[in-house]
Amino acid sequence: MKAKLLVLVALAVSLLFVGTAFAQRASFYPQGVETYVIGDGVDLQKESPEFIRGDYNVDGALLTNDPIMELQWIFGVPGAPPPSCEDAADYDDDGFILTNDPIMALQYIFGVPGAPPPQPPFGTPPGDCGPDPTDDGLDCTSYPPCP
Repeated sequence: MKAKLLVLVALAVSLLFVGTAFAQRASFYPQGVETYVIGDGVDLQKESPEFIRGDYNVDGALLTNDPIMELQWIFGVPGAPPPSCEDAADYDDDGFILTNDPIMALQYIFGVPGAPPPQPPFGTPPGDCGPDPTDDGLDCTSYPPCP
């Protein structure tokens, strides 16, 4: 039983890394505009809210509680809230919310040498808020700290 579980975990981890390595992102529309195709190819565009990358709990800042809350949600801790802004939870903007996102956030917060900062929008004036530069399928329904 342990061997089967170990094989399944190894397979899941390998698929995780292979899937993210081949993900491609492309955008044919201005930043911050999500496009949906309806029916016979009619485009419906809606403006995405601005947000701060890495701010899981939507309080306007990237702090240690953000990756901790995200890890709790990823691992299914009872009572852990899901992200209200999936784009903010996707630290590396690869289109997936995975364990590497909060781990990279913790490395950045604690100043680990070589730790990358969050992908944009982060550190872009005014107030670090901005639209998602990629159309990756993640959603941000609400982000009150940004205008």
